[in-house]
Amino acid sequence: MRPVVALSALVLAAAGCSHGGSKTKAIHDRIPGAQSATGFAMNGRRIAWVGPDAVVADLDTGKRWNLGPGTGGPAREVALSGTTVLWLDLEGGNLREYTLHAASTTARKRLAKWFDYGNAPRQPFFGGVSGSGESLAFALWTDAPVGNPDDCIDEPQGCTLRVVGGGTFLVSPGSLALRRVLPPARAVAVHGKKVAAAIFRTGTVDTGTAQIVVRTLPGRSRQEIGKPARVWALALDGDRVAALIAPDNSRGPSSLRVWDLADGQLVSALRVPEGATVLSLAGSQAVLRGGGEISNVDLRSGRRRVVSRSRKNEMASHGPWISGGRVWWVEMFASGTPRGRALLRSAPLP
Repeated sequence: MRPVVALSALVLAAAGCSHGGSKTKAIHDRIPGAQSATGFAMNGRRIAWVGPDAVVADLDTGKRWNLGPGTGGPAREVALSGTTVLWLDLEGGNLREYTLHAASTTARKRLAKWFDYGNAPRQPFFGGVSGSGESLAFALWTDAPVGNPDDCIDEPQGCTLRVVGGGTFLVSPGSLALRRVLPPARAVAVHGKKVAAAIFRTGTVDTGTAQIVVRTLPGRSRQEIGKPARVWALALDGDRVAALIAPDNSRGPSSLRVWDLADGQLVSALRVPEGATVLSLAGSQAVLRGGGEISNVDLRSGRRRVVSRSRKNEMASHGPWISGGRVWWVEMFASGTPRGRALLRSAPLP
């Protein structure tokens, strides 16, 4: 396991958020005010969290931006660009209500809302969020039963679903303007001018497999990557795209595949730990979270190192993210209690 450091040089505001930001500094790896957060995101040297409020903090200056009310339920996924945050809120028990929010210092929008009904004539699904540099994106797809919707309750294994809607969208930081850039997708990643998505073709039967495509904006052409597969997560970095892929009829991914965008060729195919569902990529290094641990995979040698394992009394972990040649993640302890702590951790990449 690689050495992990508590960020004693981390500079964050210790008191008083405001829309104009605060320059009060605290030297600590604890993230003040984030002990009740249920979702986090990192982009460069800024971190965001969503709980009772949606907040962005600059790790270098300690300046904060409170973007207003956060989530009524757990924030399932969060993405960040500048001072704009995108997050999915989940509320309810047997009847689950999903709401996709976006907030910046100048605007706030509800981008989508749907309920999880077992026999709904049209059922939306979430394909994830991604934030990198000045880019923010999310993906959705909508299925409809072929025939009687009640058949999907009585015989769910024999239910045939067809993709009938959705899309892959860019969100403009600040204004929150939306732009549809690719078809419905079950996974999405952005980096620079590139958008990668595991897309479905509208009108086709949803078998769980999707085609990875990469679009370089502002161009319209798409580059198909590999064969259709059951893609769980995507990551982009420069001239490479990576995917966590599961075999058919599997509940989770079992392999990490990486392609070179210059020629579309597969450059690495490696087994991953059971339960790995979060992926970050930087050059020849990939970072995964799953199975109670965060691990680093060297794509040149295939060697995997455990960066961190779940600690005693740790209630949740968020990330990992890669920034500045390091892997970063957040550990949560006693969330929602007076003893609650949110700790930002970091370890060097090889």
